[in-house]
Amino acid sequence: MVELRPSVWVADADADAAVEVLGDQGQGLMDPEAASWPETDGRAHEAMAALFVAADRLQRDPRRGDLLDEVRVLAPFVAESAAPFGMAVSTWNEIAILSRSIVDDRAVDGEDEVRDRARALRAFLRPYV
Repeated sequence: MVELRPSVWVADADADAAVEVLGDQGQGLMDPEAASWPETDGRAHEAMAALFVAADRLQRDPRRGDLLDEVRVLAPFVAESAAPFGMAVSTWNEIAILSRSIVDDRAVDGEDEVRDRARALRAFLRPYV
């Protein structure tokens, strides 16, 4: 199982001028404890990386229950969260669809289908990880 951890961006100590220009909005940039960046972005990138690794391994061994369990956990996260900054919503939605397709018991019929769907997810994620 992969542990998803949030990421926080903090301004460089030499960025005092930028913080002054930003005024109150910039105060959190100098204080890591006060930073309020959305946690979802970092978690989304970690989820993509974990899905890529799982898909890469599943295309070689589609019987790996541990990897299927990981996809079962990550697919709903992708489906329910917002697209990370800079990624088109349609791209994020496609990742959700491809992830769910691997573990959709109603649609998957055997190891060959798991392998094919994992290969499709891996190919789709490749440019993003």
